[in-house]
Amino acid sequence: KADANIASPSNYNSLRLLGERAGSNMPLETPEITVDGKMDEDVWDTATITNQGNFKDIFGEDVEGDDFIAKAFMGEKGLYIGVFVEDYDLYAPFGPGEAYKNDGVELRIHVFNNEDLPLLSYKWLIDLHGFQWHETGAGGINSSFAPYVEFAYNINGTINNQEDVDTSWGIEIYIPYEHLSIESDTDYIKLLNSVGTYEQNNALPAE
Repeated sequence: KADANIASPSNYNSLRLLGERAGSNMPLETPEITVDGKMDEDVWDTATITNQGNFKDIFGEDVEGDDFIAKAFMGEKGLYIGVFVEDYDLYAPFGPGEAYKNDGVELRIHVFNNEDLPLLSYKWLIDLHGFQWHETGAGGINSSFAPYVEFAYNINGTINNQEDVDTSWGIEIYIPYEHLSIESDTDYIKLLNSVGTYEQNNALPAE
């Protein structure tokens, strides 16, 4: 776990990450399902669909993708978010500054109490390489708040290799309630996820 701003390497002589959780901010609370990016457990069948569509229908035949779907459900311990994308060219060539152009998803989470007052908000940009940047309601994009989540990809193909056959990618994300500032049964969440393919073909949910 790195608490400091590792985006400023001039502050370091060297940085070494060790252990099973090296380089990640994993929550201590374990998930109640297997987080593997496959969305193949029964609970996903009844999860709320937060975005779905077809890239070719939205952006035209030149897009190297077809159907996509994003789902979410609230479990016993936390919030679970899953995305599955049919993508025939897994392409993410841009670095963090322009990662929004890569295959990936932009995820916004807003938490409210029963009086509709905001408790917390996150804005995360996630491409095929992982979390690229984040914003929070307190501190902005340059804050030191990093997501405490467990996530896993299911990638069918090779990223940035246009010589092979790619078929799809998926991701599952688990966020414990305590990391969303949820303390009451009357607190609620609003989700927005924009699923995208290379060069900013970003599909927003209908509502």
